[in-house]
Order: sequence, then structure tokens, then C-alpha cells
Amino acid sequence: MKKLTCEMCGSTDLLKQDGVFVCQTCGTKYSVEEAKKMMIEGTVNVSGTVKVDNTDKIKNYLEMAKSAYDAGNKGEAESYCNRIIEIEPQNPEAWFMKGKAAGWQSTLANIRIEESVQCFSKAIDYANDEEKEVIQKNAADEISELSLALISLTCSNFAESPTKTNEESIRTSAINTINYTLQLLVKCGVEPTTYKHQAAMKMNGAAVTAYSKCVLPEYLEDHHPADWRFKNYLTQSSFCLDVIQLAIKFAEDDYEENVTRYENLIHLNNDAMKYGGWTSTYSEYAGAVVATMRRQGYQCEAVGNEVYCMEIKLDDSAIALRRKRNDEYRQKIEECKRKAAKKKAEELEKQKAEQQARNDAYWAEHAEEKQQLESERDTLQTQLKQLREQTAPYDKEIAEWRKKSEAEAPAREEKRTVEKQISVLQSEQSALGIFKGKEKKALQAQIDELSSRLPAINESIEAEEKEQIKLCNDKVREIEQQAKPIKDKIAAAEKRINEIKAELTKNR
Repeated sequence: MKKLTCEMCGSTDLLKQDGVFVCQTCGTKYSVEEAKKMMIEGTVNVSGTVKVDNTDKIKNYLEMAKSAYDAGNKGEAESYCNRIIEIEPQNPEAWFMKGKAAGWQSTLANIRIEESVQCFSKAIDYANDEEKEVIQKNAADEISELSLALISLTCSNFAESPTKTNEESIRTSAINTINYTLQLLVKCGVEPTTYKHQAAMKMNGAAVTAYSKCVLPEYLEDHHPADWRFKNYLTQSSFCLDVIQLAIKFAEDDYEENVTRYENLIHLNNDAMKYGGWTSTYSEYAGAVVATMRRQGYQCEAVGNEVYCMEIKLDDSAIALRRKRNDEYRQKIEECKRKAAKKKAEELEKQKAEQQARNDAYWAEHAEEKQQLESERDTLQTQLKQLREQTAPYDKEIAEWRKKSEAEAPAREEKRTVEKQISVLQSEQSALGIFKGKEKKALQAQIDELSSRLPAINESIEAEEKEQIKLCNDKVREIEQQAKPIKDKIAAAEKRINEIKAELTKNR
């Protein structure tokens, strides 16, 4: 009887599958024509070790998997990865690609993130030392993106329809997703803080959107919402409160964002305390009825002959509980603000310390360069001191000439004398009686004569001051020109000292 024998491993256990013969031992495939040539009589004994080289086959499958994945055929990509794993169970590329393909086929009804995490974990475990770090980073990025996409899906459903089912979907599906993601991030050596904060933001955003676009508009759709609307409002509002609290719990160290989340909780509680359910009754005297009821403490309105009254509200104990919670939230807000400020200060201090450590390490490796710079700086500082001593006399003389330019012109004293004489004559004139016309006229003549001298005196003052300022400025320019070579050396030395300081202190 003829037997079909595998040329690679010697096995006679070959079965026809999909139009080709497949060795059940090593996986080698043969066409029908190849199989016909291999038919032999009797038994063939194969001794020794047979090594099957499937490198090309694995490479082809991997390329097909990548092509399928890039084309959006995640299921096909996963299938190719499975074929590679059947041939080489410890192939890290295949496990990594399978993790991506499996994860992105997830739906809310079939979340495959646990399977994805397992595949990424195996990819890390099977990677060699050179590959491991890259695979860890890529796995952390992939699982974070996948997990946040799934969380976004559950949050979007809640934002559009804030039901108990969708609230529980966030609490169960999202939390499970998060837990698996955190496990892989730890395995990858990645700090999960950023991921947790992003997930919490999506939860809080979903609650705020659900409340502002669904819960509140549905309640306020009727100007006087009926009791069933108010009850529905309280129920849906409680779901929003739960989701916000879940976000706070999940990202307890996100202090700045948690301030906003606690404020959201306070806002929802305040709304619940002021809203209620209305009833209506018909009355021909609606206005009078409303006035009477308001005096009795009822919240009511008249619309035509209809009397609307808010009869269903939170009772006193429920209001007291919400107020107590709001007080607790306000305390949490202050606590978060303090912790946020402390965290920011610590992070800044840490950054400074790390930067200083990098700077110290750099100069430890460039000690000779540092010594040269410091020596040059010290020499320049000594030269700078000497140069400034040389410019001191020039600076003093310049200051003196500038002071002279501000000195009073001689003609100003003459002007004060004339103005004083005029003032005395005016006082004497005012003291004369009404019958002293002749004397007043004589005094006025003196006043006019003195006043006529003032324009010439003012011109003298202007000319003297102009001449004085020009003289002083000319002297200052002359002295500055004499001191310029030294000043230029000072500027050059200061510039170089600043350059050295910048080089020694800049961040590395």
C-alpha cells in the first residue's frame, strides 16, 4: 500500500485540507502534484533530528497580517497571527499583532481587552532584550488607546441616554477595562497616572453632557413639570452624580480637575433642591388663589384660570443631606486646591533638582572646559574692576558738567528782584485811600516801568540757559569721547562675562 510521506519530518500523517496536503506533525503543505510524486511503497525509517525552516512562511504570514490590519480587516489579521503562532508559539511580533487585532474587534457586548492584554504580555515575555523595551512602549501605547476608546464608547452611550443600564456599563465594563489596562501598564513599566486622568475626564464629561443635554432639558421641557418629570429628573440626576463620583475616585490625585468635579456635584445638588413637581387646578379666581397660597408659603403661579403649585419637592431630611454633602464637597475643594498647589511646587522643585543633576553631570564630564571658563571669567572680572577705576574720574567730571547745565542763569536773580519791587509797589498802591489819586498814579508809573523791563530779562535768561546747556553738553561729549576706549573695553568684558555665566548655568 502506498503511503504519503513528509519530506521535512518523515511523518506519514498527512491529510488533505483546502485542496492541499498538510503534514499534521510539522505543518508543511504540499500541492496535489507534489503529493503524487511522494507516494511510495512500504515504510520509510527516518533517523536523527529534522529541523524545519519556516522563516519565509512566517515572514509572509506576518506581512499579510500587517496588510490586513492596515486595511481594517482585524479578523483576517488575527487569523494570520494564529497561523504564525501555530508554527512558532513564541513569536513576539505575532503575539503583539494579535493583541492589537483582537482588542480592536471589541464591542460592548464582547470586550476582548483581557485577551488583548494576554497577547501583549506574551509578546513582552517572548521578546529578546533588544526588542523588549520597544514592545513594552508600543504595548503601553496600544492598550491605553484601546482602553480609552472603549471607555469613550460606554461614556458616549451614557451621555446620550443616562439610564441605569448605561451607568452600570460604565461602572462594570469600563472598570474591568481599566483594571486590565493598569496591569499591562505596570508590566510595561509605565506610570498609569496620565491614563487614569484621561479615563476620569471621559467619565466626568459624559455625566456633564448627559445632565446638560438630556436630564435637565427633559425636565424643563414643560414650564411647570409634572411630578413624574421631577421623579425621572431625580433618578437620572443621581446616575450623573454616581458617574462623577466614580471619576473622582478613579483619579484621586488629579487635584485640579477634581475641584471642577466637586463643583459639578454641588451644582447638581443645588438644582435638585430648587426643582420640584407641579400640579394644576382650575379656578375662576386664579389670581386671588395664588396670592393667598403664596402668603401661606406655597410656590405657585397663575396662568389664565389655571393655578400651578409645586407640591412635590425634596423633603427636609433629603435637603439637609444634600446640603451636608455640599459642605463636604466644599471642604474637598479646598483640600484639592492645597494639594494641587503643593504638588505643583513639588514637581517644580523636582524638575529643578533633576535639571541641576543633569547640569552637574555634564560639567563633571567637561571639568577642563568649566575650569577654563571660570578662569577666564575671574580674569575678566579683575580687568573690569581696574577699568571701572580708570573711568571713575571721567564719570565724576561728566556728573559735574551735567549739574552745571541745570544751574540757574544769572539773569533769573535780576528777574526776581524786579518782580519783588513790582509786588511792593502794588502793595503800597493798594494801601492808598480813594483820595490819593496823584500818589497812585505815580506808583503805577513805577510799576509800568519795571514791568517793561521783564521781556528783555526773559530773553536774557533764555539766551544764558541755552548757551550754558550747549557749553556743558559739549564738555560732556568731549569727556565721553576721551573715556570711550575704556568704556568699550568695559562693555566687551561685561558681554563676555555674561556669555560665560550663561554657558555655565544653561540647562543641559
